[in-house]
Amino acid sequence: ETSNEVAIVTNNIPNSLGEISWIVPESLISSDNNYVLKFEVIDSVSMTNSRIFWENDFTVGLPEINLKGKDTDISNGDSSPNLADGTDFGEVVFDFEIITNTFTIENNGTVNLNISNLFFTFSSPEFSFAAMPELVIAPGTSTIFKIAFAPTNEGVFFNFVNIENDDSDKDPYTFAIKAEGVPEGGFYLLFIIGNFFFIFLRKNKK
Repeated sequence: ETSNEVAIVTNNIPNSLGEISWIVPESLISSDNNYVLKFEVIDSVSMTNSRIFWENDFTVGLPEINLKGKDTDISNGDSSPNLADGTDFGEVVFDFEIITNTFTIENNGTVNLNISNLFFTFSSPEFSFAAMPELVIAPGTSTIFKIAFAPTNEGVFFNFVNIENDDSDKDPYTFAIKAEGVPEGGFYLLFIIGNFFFIFLRKNKK
C-alpha cells in the first residue's frame, strides 16, 4: 500500500448497505490531496476470502489561505515590508496623521477557511486593527481587514501580523509591517510688492 492508501476493514457488510462516509486522518493524505479509500469485507468466522467491497480515488477538500495588499500577493512569513503591497505604510506625521491600509484574505481552497484570531507580535499602540475580517470565508471568496498607523512620536516602527486559521500548512499566516513617524516640517515664502509684503506658509512632511 502507498502512503495515501487507506484500508477500512469491516466484518460482514452486505452489498446493499449503500454509501458509507469516513473521515480520513490528515496524516494519511498525500501532498496532492488525493487518497484511495478501500472497504473490505472479511468473513468473521474463517477470516479468509477477503474481497474489495469498494475502491475509489477522492480529492480531499481543504482550505487554502492567500493574502493580498493593494492587489499584490503577500507571502506567508514575509519579513520585508514594501510600499507596493501596503506592508510599508511610509512616512506619517506623528500626532497629526493616521494612515489606514487594507488587506485581503482569500480562500483558494475547496472548503470553508476559518479565521480564529488576528494579533500583532509586539505590543505597539501605534498599530491597531481598524476593521476585522469575516471569520468564515467560503471557497473562492475573500474578506478584508484594515490596519491603522497613528504614531505619537518620531521613529521607525516594525511589527508582525499573525492570522490564525485552519489552513494546515499556513497557520499562523504571518507578515511584517513597517512605518515611520516623522515631524511636521514646512517652509515660508515672502513676497514684497511695493509697500506690501505677503507670507505664504506651506506645511509638509520632512
